Amino acid sequence: LELRCEQGTASAEFSLLVHETVLPATHALHCVHWFWPMPENLTNDDPPDWWSERHWELIENSGRRLRRYGDDTIFTPLAGGREPLIRVSRDRAGDYRFDYSRFDRWVQTFLRLGFDTFAGRHILGMGREVWVADKKTGKVGPLLEKPNDREAWLRFLPIFYRDLHRHLEAEGWTDRYLQHQYDEPKDADLYQRLAASARESMPGVRTIDAVNSRPESFSPLVDVHVFNLITLLKNAELADRRRAKGRAVWLYHCTSPYPPYPNRHLDRPLSECRLWPWICYRWRAEGFLYWAANLYRGADEYRTSIGPFPNGSQDPGHPPGDAWFYYRGPDGLRPSMRIVAFRSGMIDHTLLTMLAEKDRALAETLALEIVPEATRYQTDPATYHAARRRILSALDRR
Repeated sequence: LELRCEQGTASAEFSLLVHETVLPATHALHCVHWFWPMPENLTNDDPPDWWSERHWELIENSGRRLRRYGDDTIFTPLAGGREPLIRVSRDRAGDYRFDYSRFDRWVQTFLRLGFDTFAGRHILGMGREVWVADKKTGKVGPLLEKPNDREAWLRFLPIFYRDLHRHLEAEGWTDRYLQHQYDEPKDADLYQRLAASARESMPGVRTIDAVNSRPESFSPLVDVHVFNLITLLKNAELADRRRAKGRAVWLYHCTSPYPPYPNRHLDRPLSECRLWPWICYRWRAEGFLYWAANLYRGADEYRTSIGPFPNGSQDPGHPPGDAWFYYRGPDGLRPSMRIVAFRSGMIDHTLLTMLAEKDRALAETLALEIVPEATRYQTDPATYHAARRRILSALDRR
């Protein structure tokens, strides 16, 4: 390598070691960073109109980045908001109709980008955001007369679920679809009602939720239990019982855990971003979830590292970088250094999984060297590079 400038020339030798191992098209670890498709969250230019061709272009460009950096599951809006993905109307007889044209374009776009799974947005709370076009009056108004009328929403939910299920079956997407219900649930009776509604109205569709409070109560009611790290450590036997029954165990983090546990905030060592897929391997999580690929909530991510809460408060606000892993550019989302490091961890995890098929003892040894305990782990990047070389060398000898 030779560098020239006015002051002179400098040169250095380098070599490339090419390994025989080829990565598969899809990583061994399922992954989703929740994607928020509001036009203003996709570009730092003037945001386009909702669902305009320019908006779809930004969605596709951003989705391509998400896929490139490890995601195979896409967080999918449903019927909530003034510009929903699934539009709701009521005919003259009072029956509800659902328009899936935008939903179908969404699914087809992300399938084309290489995504495998679609995770529908949380059902709880969506009711107060659903707007209905009434064919009889010609007006558009809220579904619920009282925004917090939970019972009215729970009566409407099976109608929506049954129609969505019919559409998923018709398109052959049932196996690709996951349904979020209630994020980090606290009310066990309510969660049981939601789970029963999904099970009865959408047979064959799996549910998924992050659960950390009273996991013994909630875990039996969800198909994909997403643990946070501390809850998983405290409930290892529960996770093992799930695995024995063929039920999924995923992992997530967000504002917590706090030091000495690892996180992926801007003020943490960059290697902690690479660490999390190793943590997933170490504690046998088959998927990883994060709540905010691009949820800025009005913050300028180029000027601040603190993301506001929903009420706009930045005192204290979310920890540095917690609300985003991508930065807005003119033509969609741009990857951060943190997500680049995370992708290196995703590659490590896939190679480690391949190695385990050949030499499980060595794979386990390497995982223990990187993360011997949840509060004791490697932060020196050279350690990760050395582990990668050892994995590749072992795979080359197969």
